[in-house]
Amino acid sequence: MRYLYARAAFNASHPFRCAQQCAEALARRGHAERITVRAFAPTASAADVLGRAIDAEPVTVARLLAAPPAMSGGAREAWIVDEASMLSARDAER
Repeated sequence: MRYLYARAAFNASHPFRCAQQCAEALARRGHAERITVRAFAPTASAADVLGRAIDAEPVTVARLLAAPPAMSGGAREAWIVDEASMLSARDAER
């Protein structure tokens, strides 16, 4: 498992769009390589913005923790989590 962390929030109106550009580039590559790309965020609105931008189903972190997605043995996935700094330490650990 690999992690990509960008300090700036995923927000198109933010003057520093590094997080958005990184997420979009990662998602494009994932889609091209037939990797399942998933969009997670602490709030439904943030998950929706991220999901639309990277063409992935938006899911809140709470929903992910309540019902983790089934993964097949050989499946490759890229999980992009927006606003990770808003997660509690307990949720981030899980």
